[in-house]
Amino acid sequence: MSVLIAVETPQRAIALVVLVVVLVSWGIYVVLENRRSTKDIVGSFLEAPNRKAAPDDEVFEGPRLDRFLGWALVSMAVVALSLPLYWLGEPGRHTGSIRGFDRRSVKRGGQLFGPEHNGFNCARCHGADGGGGVATWTVNDYNADGTPKLDPATAKPVIRQVSWTAPRINNVALRYRADQIRNVLIYGRGGAKNNPMPAWGVKGGGPGTDQQIDDLVNYLKHWAIEKDPVAQAAYLTAWKTNGHDAVKAYEVAIAAASKVAQAEYDKNFEATKSDARKVVAGAKKSIEDAQKALADAKATGDQIKIEDAQKSLDDTMTGIASATKIANASDGEIVFNLNCARCHTSGYSYGEPKEQAGGYYGPALRGAGLARQFPDAADQEAFVAQGVADEQAYGKGGVNHWSGGGMPYFGNLLTPEKIKTVVAYERSLTGAKETSTK
Repeated sequence: MSVLIAVETPQRAIALVVLVVVLVSWGIYVVLENRRSTKDIVGSFLEAPNRKAAPDDEVFEGPRLDRFLGWALVSMAVVALSLPLYWLGEPGRHTGSIRGFDRRSVKRGGQLFGPEHNGFNCARCHGADGGGGVATWTVNDYNADGTPKLDPATAKPVIRQVSWTAPRINNVALRYRADQIRNVLIYGRGGAKNNPMPAWGVKGGGPGTDQQIDDLVNYLKHWAIEKDPVAQAAYLTAWKTNGHDAVKAYEVAIAAASKVAQAEYDKNFEATKSDARKVVAGAKKSIEDAQKALADAKATGDQIKIEDAQKSLDDTMTGIASATKIANASDGEIVFNLNCARCHTSGYSYGEPKEQAGGYYGPALRGAGLARQFPDAADQEAFVAQGVADEQAYGKGGVNHWSGGGMPYFGNLLTPEKIKTVVAYERSLTGAKETSTK
């Protein structure tokens, strides 16, 4: 764990020192005792105080009694002085208990995230490091006009499995408020009717208690600032000066993390464009190599090798097509696809996007509808930076005030310049058609 969750109270430090001294002393005693000879051990038994003749009354009721009474007085004095000193330290222990609870909550949330301890196993879809992953999901198949395909034999909708891209969530607290994250965990994404993200909270029909949901929220908030020394320092300073309110301290820390997050985003953004250009530049050779590998596999007649080579060729073609799209796209379109398309372009999450910005979880961002909602581009830029207000309905795909999380705020991740580019791109799109498919 980081320094953020390793804060110790002075009382706990003293207790740990005393424990170490006791354990070391006991270890020394055991070693010395085991080194004694049999003669020494027998002699100690023979010379034990209970084998000696008892002293007479003059000694018992004289010097010996005075000695015991003296030690009793000293003990009483120690107790009389220790109790006030103990209670003087009580506020510090209370503070340590509060911080200890926050620290333990983060630890429990980490256990829930992973596969161990019978947790929620968020890592299965979102990756062990929270960097994103893939989930298998079942969707309806649709015709070109957006109507569901029906099985001719049964007249029932045709369904199929797809690979759904699960988003990165180790920085989710930088784009969703705590209440939004909590609602997603409790009710699932979009009520879990049309998304692999299930409901984990009891209120949403899942197995998780309110305490478990809060623990996971705290873990995600901690994760968002864990590797940022500036944000961690901001957290500790705020926590010490705000009455030890961890919720408010995280708000300060997350705001402080925005500069590092924006710099990281810009770096990854430029790397994405650079990598795409490299793929496009080497596209011809990559295709030729994949085609040659397929021809060689066919020459062997080995069906498994042929299938593997064919898949490699298909993957190469798909990768080149994706890279070409990125290389030819404007900055605004790239920002949109990286951050907005999951909600505003139907089918984007499983690699089959319908009309760009046609809407589903979030509303369509095309044509006159967008201009009516945001007559001024500056208003739209502010909305992208700040997100949707709590309890405000959002989108038509099942996202409302209690499920789905609503519109994130991107002011911590995207610079004002990046927000301007994506808003300009959205406002350049034409057409008012909205898709109704998943």
